[in-house]
Amino acid sequence: MIVLDNIWDLSVWETIKPALVGNSHGSGIITTTYKVDVAESIGGVYRLPLLSNEDSKILFYKRTYFGSEDGCPSGYRESTMRILNKCGRLPLAIITFASLLPKDSPNSPEEWKEVADSIGSGSFELGDRVNNMRRILSRSYDNLPEHLRTCFLYLCTVPEDYVIRRDSLVQRWLSEDLIHGDDGQNLQELGERYFYELLNTGMIQPIEHDYDVKALACRVPVLMTDLIFSFANKQENRSHEEATIKSFQQTSLSISCSADSKRDLKINKSLRVLELEGPLGKQHIAKYIGSLHQLRYLVLESTEITVIPRQVGKLQFLQMLDLRKTSVHELPCTFVGLKQLRCLLVNISTKLPAGISNLQALEELQETDISKSPDILEGICTLPELRVLKIALWSWDESSSNLLPETLCKLITTKLKHLSICTSCSLEFKPDDAIQTIFQHVEKLEIQHSTFDTLPTWIDKLKKLSSLSIEVYLLNEGALQILGGLPDLLFLSLTAKKTPEERPKQIPEGRVVGEDKLLVGSNGFDNLKTLHLFSRAIGIKFEKGSMKNLERLKLSFQASLTTDNLSFGLENLSSLKKVQVEIICFSATEKAVKEAEDAIRHMIWENFGVPKPALEIRRSAEEYMIEEKRDLEAMLEEERRDKIRASWVGRTALVQKDKQKKKNA
Repeated sequence: MIVLDNIWDLSVWETIKPALVGNSHGSGIITTTYKVDVAESIGGVYRLPLLSNEDSKILFYKRTYFGSEDGCPSGYRESTMRILNKCGRLPLAIITFASLLPKDSPNSPEEWKEVADSIGSGSFELGDRVNNMRRILSRSYDNLPEHLRTCFLYLCTVPEDYVIRRDSLVQRWLSEDLIHGDDGQNLQELGERYFYELLNTGMIQPIEHDYDVKALACRVPVLMTDLIFSFANKQENRSHEEATIKSFQQTSLSISCSADSKRDLKINKSLRVLELEGPLGKQHIAKYIGSLHQLRYLVLESTEITVIPRQVGKLQFLQMLDLRKTSVHELPCTFVGLKQLRCLLVNISTKLPAGISNLQALEELQETDISKSPDILEGICTLPELRVLKIALWSWDESSSNLLPETLCKLITTKLKHLSICTSCSLEFKPDDAIQTIFQHVEKLEIQHSTFDTLPTWIDKLKKLSSLSIEVYLLNEGALQILGGLPDLLFLSLTAKKTPEERPKQIPEGRVVGEDKLLVGSNGFDNLKTLHLFSRAIGIKFEKGSMKNLERLKLSFQASLTTDNLSFGLENLSSLKKVQVEIICFSATEKAVKEAEDAIRHMIWENFGVPKPALEIRRSAEEYMIEEKRDLEAMLEEERRDKIRASWVGRTALVQKDKQKKKNA
């Protein structure tokens, strides 16, 4: 066995590869590297997981005077947890900072606190060990391409240990003009690629994942924050990095105003990125907005903000506007003059002005209620760059069921990838060429509160669909065949009001439908990773070999309607990692609910190999449970036995009384 440690460049591997590979000696080769592309080029990749919290504590205490958590006095515990939290479960960091606490003396709690305070500050007074650690980490930075270095340095504007959403970070990069692509290349998608490339280096850590296990948010490990600060402190003669960091700090600003702090704020007029939160009134907002002519990215987070001033029209460079956490009821007519606006996020109560078709650069629009703006849908259809569209329609009349589908089929964009519709209207798109043409690039489709009679047949034309959320009244075999045939489907959220009560026992494929359930067979759903199934009664059963790649399953069903057959075939889902079950207790007895819980546990735990999937069961609507109804015959039998028992007790008492009389006589 040969171990090659720290291969930083693929050319190094290519140089030594001929001497190791194909020489018929049969030895194994293990290589380590921080670069994912190098690992993938060499062979199979094994990603070392972060330490668990418990293992982090064990490693830390072993490197200190106390040796273990049990041996550590309580006065040191708080500083210990702060150190470990800042180390981010990284062994290198834990070992390095534990080494600052010598093993030959206990130190004082104040010294431990000093170490905890210093992590992430960029301080260079902690000794050579910390500097050596920074040099190791800086190698990861130095091996980044130039564009990723700049994007990484931008994280100096993010507070320590702060969780930042992927989309927000990419928008901020775009606002600072850090993403440059070829003609016709979508910059938002390119920015997302930068985000995942940084994740692959380990320099930022994923926090939350979506249906295809892609990170939706990240945090910057404190060690990386420390590394950035060390650049700014001129430790390694990095004048370019120092200038870049200072530039970002001057043009990006997040301000939180407390309720008693409505004073004038000193804001640099060259700001490109601004986040304002807290009780800011209309006059404050008008004052800030009117003077920030370089602003690209604006987020307002305050329910006290009810009006956006007309001055917003002066922000001719504005690319992103987020008003979701405000109480803004209507945008001013000057808003449609923002020709460079790419992303508009509003709350569902915000009315948009006429003329939205002027926003020809708009790529993302969320979450507007088109019933508040009657002509807006026609304008939306003329936006050529639209990629993400989330709309709602709650003001319903008979014409709405036809109006919405017919109008959406007029979309001129060919770039639409995410469509979300929330409405009580019926959405019966006609299965014609328009569906295939307009929605051919849609990857994520969400239709909420609009219940189809059964799964519409036009769904099978969306061949690039990777995520689908839909509600149907009747779930049948045809629906399962359509869904199972979608080649790229990774996430499925399916709500079924009912399943067929009568079905032929023999179906065309020769499979037998048993137990009056729809069977999910081994064909189809080849790539599905996440399934959310909400049904009053679970009307499907998983056959052996079905959904081979399913990792996460969420079930919701009503116990009172599912007691006759609690066999869903969960034991046949071989790749499950996490199962969440909601048991609706409405009209169910305690016995029925417990039987459902036991059945779920049996399927998950008794029939799975090791490791078993994580299981979470919760009850809802417990206040609507009913008392157990006692069987009438059982009650009569119990009464008869009580009478017999009472009779025997009476006879026994008489016999004992007679015996006592005779004895006394």
